[in-house]
Amino acid sequence: METQGRSFSILGDSISTYHGYSNDASRHPATGSNAVAYGPSKMRVTETWWYRLISCDGMRLCVNNSYSGSCVGHGREGGADTYRVRWQYLSDETHGISPDCIFVFMGANDYKNGDMPVGEAGSGEDTFAGCYARMLRRICAAYPQADVFCMSVLPNRFTERTRRDEAGGLLARYNAAIAGACGLCGASFIDLADTGINYENCPDYYLDGLHPNVRGMEKIYLAVSAHIREYERKR
Repeated sequence: METQGRSFSILGDSISTYHGYSNDASRHPATGSNAVAYGPSKMRVTETWWYRLISCDGMRLCVNNSYSGSCVGHGREGGADTYRVRWQYLSDETHGISPDCIFVFMGANDYKNGDMPVGEAGSGEDTFAGCYARMLRRICAAYPQADVFCMSVLPNRFTERTRRDEAGGLLARYNAAIAGACGLCGASFIDLADTGINYENCPDYYLDGLHPNVRGMEKIYLAVSAHIREYERKR
């Protein structure tokens, strides 16, 4: 996949937000009220993982539909609309542009909150796996022209639940659910274990135990960019 000039959209949580971009109603009116975690006080927009795809790989942003606190499944922070509704808002309605690529970077809040069972590929919608698979099927059906990439959940120490997961067994189950959904739907799974960020060193790459700092963002970008190049090489 030649990235130069290709448009991309993001379906994400707080990690992919940035003020003026992920709450930009000029591209899609439904995203104007999106809650935002990142802005100039945290880092420059050019330092986010996704903006580096623009500045370094020559891609173009279509819609950044990232919402701080959102979950894939039935989240306590109002994230149930992700697999039911938010997945629809990935086209630039104002300019009539559909994305060439879609990056789904979701699951961190599901992992840290634990509001529903993880499940596995083929599970019902009372599980994270079931909700993720249904969301992904809808995305792939609505945007058949797009290459769809689903990114794994990174380790964090943000809540007592995730701090207890030192061995990573619970996190591995969430990421297996994402990878399984990719297998069912024909999407490409990006394993962010390739970033080198793990339970032991994640404080070095986060602002607060959950949200990546500039170094963390660079690691994410490098893993995503490398995956895209390998994806194209194998096609």
